[in-house]
Amino acid sequence: MRLLSLTLLILSLLPQTGWTQTPELAAQRAVAALTEELTVTPLEVEIASLTLEGTQASSPFADAFLGHVRDAMLRNDEDYQRVTRREVTLKTQTRGLQFATPNYTSKDVKIEDAVLEGTYRETADTLFVQLRLVKTDGSRISSAEVPIALDKVTQEYKPSALSQLRQENLQLNSLLTPPQQLIIHVTMAKGSGATYVENDPFEVQFSAEEDSYVRLIYRDVNGETIWLWDSPTPLRSGTAHRIPPRSSGKPMWTVSCETGCGPETLVVVASTQPLPPQRAPSASSWLLGDYLRGLKQELEQSPGSPRTAVLTLSLTTIK
Repeated sequence: MRLLSLTLLILSLLPQTGWTQTPELAAQRAVAALTEELTVTPLEVEIASLTLEGTQASSPFADAFLGHVRDAMLRNDEDYQRVTRREVTLKTQTRGLQFATPNYTSKDVKIEDAVLEGTYRETADTLFVQLRLVKTDGSRISSAEVPIALDKVTQEYKPSALSQLRQENLQLNSLLTPPQQLIIHVTMAKGSGATYVENDPFEVQFSAEEDSYVRLIYRDVNGETIWLWDSPTPLRSGTAHRIPPRSSGKPMWTVSCETGCGPETLVVVASTQPLPPQRAPSASSWLLGDYLRGLKQELEQSPGSPRTAVLTLSLTTIK
């Protein structure tokens, strides 16, 4: 591994905490620290993502910072023989990132393919950025954390939909804890809270103590409400039903990360009477909580006072 330039060497010797700098200098310092800790070299690096800690959301700051990281890596062509940026689409309302297919091109067994990814968090007047270099199997190569002075950050670092997403979570938590008038039992293949890899089968097992009409609603990683399925007739009580029914013995649905991976929610609505006609959420209200509140009001106004239940299951999707 060749010697780093004097500038990067000085940056790498600076204290790890208690000193903040511009994003460009922080990127140089991060690359110096990553390089110092390399467990394998040379590398072909694909720069993937930098997201707000605890979310799948990125920002203009993150995009610019990764550009500085790429520039710093390109100055060391002995350790980093190729450095590319993965194409990323940032949605206006998003906590997810849509990635192009990874493009690892090295055919030389002496050159390791690697991915650079990271997170950042805000503490007082400082942003702390943590970067990781990992092999394509996910095993660690090196890592680094650097501070950046907030008053040196010129791009927006808070994801544009963050306040809406937090509002949605609060609304959803308060809405989806009513007493259940109808007893239902719902499970997914790996259970609620599990991690599902792209292309995993996605099925729901449902049973109820009374004949029930059932609707499945999904909140994807971008916070968008998606109608999945309605039972055309009531599902008979006392029987375990697989949703959707299998085709030729095979699952009909699989997990997709086409619009991003991350935390997602499945909502199961059941009623002893037919559910109101399915309507797409309006463009001005994409929150799942708003959608379910409207559905609940329609059910309460239905003749015959149907017994209902709403149940949520969480999952995390990954590539």
